[in-house]
Amino acid sequence: MAIYRIKKDDTAKDINGPDPAESSQEYWQKIDPELSRDLDFEEFEELNKLPDDEEEYQPIVPMRKRWLQAALALIVIVAFTLWISLYMVNGSIDWGILSRSSQLAQDESLSALREAVVVIEGSGGSGSGFNISADGLIVTNRHVVENSGIITIRFGGDIDTVFTTKDWVEVSDVDMALIKIDGNDLPYLQLNSNYPHTGDAVIFIGNPLGYDWTISEGEVISMVSLDGIPLIYLQGPVLPGSSGSPLFNADSEVIGVIFASLVDEDNQGLAIPISYLNTFLEESYEY
Repeated sequence: MAIYRIKKDDTAKDINGPDPAESSQEYWQKIDPELSRDLDFEEFEELNKLPDDEEEYQPIVPMRKRWLQAALALIVIVAFTLWISLYMVNGSIDWGILSRSSQLAQDESLSALREAVVVIEGSGGSGSGFNISADGLIVTNRHVVENSGIITIRFGGDIDTVFTTKDWVEVSDVDMALIKIDGNDLPYLQLNSNYPHTGDAVIFIGNPLGYDWTISEGEVISMVSLDGIPLIYLQGPVLPGSSGSPLFNADSEVIGVIFASLVDEDNQGLAIPISYLNTFLEESYEY
């Protein structure tokens, strides 16, 4: 998932963090060399010897003490498990997003759209994509598939089919790619090249943080420009793994492809208008 900054932020910190060499040097300067000495193994051996007239014995641990040790061990295990769970929750998706996705999936029309959304996996990571042809033409972001080697494309729902390929085509000028697969009677989505308006409600379906086929709601904030390319700036839970998700208008037509989130902004992202894909299909691509 690419990350972009829409507003200039002069107070932003260095994204590369502190110099590792400086951090290492500072750490070792705190070590007092006088506190270290060579280990005297002969000394240890003498200290650990028992007198000839003294028999080795095992200390008797009272039952109460053993019970206390077991209780403390249990507390440590439970605390560690809770810490891991909280870490995973805080470092992953908001459960409210998944709950809302389940509610939206009750709508048959939205549930049907998920049939044409795919999970894309490769050696470079994973992302989202969607099909636009009955015989299989997958749309995703270029950064999802580049340097991926073998690409795995997985349909869900009633289809539950997996395709693999190494071939993909870059869509000119934008972070978008096409993957041709050998399918038959596959579910596919309709495209609409019209730009949305500020305040338009939108839906996008993808695989944020590995939660496959999540349905999310959003709203168009405005159209913005990045390097001369118009983009759809939207409010919504755009997260790693959302790259390649189709952005739908109120008529369930794809108007854009999610490709980036925004630094310093929660639940905001960018989508490439689908007009770039339609122009490429009309002028440059044959299938």
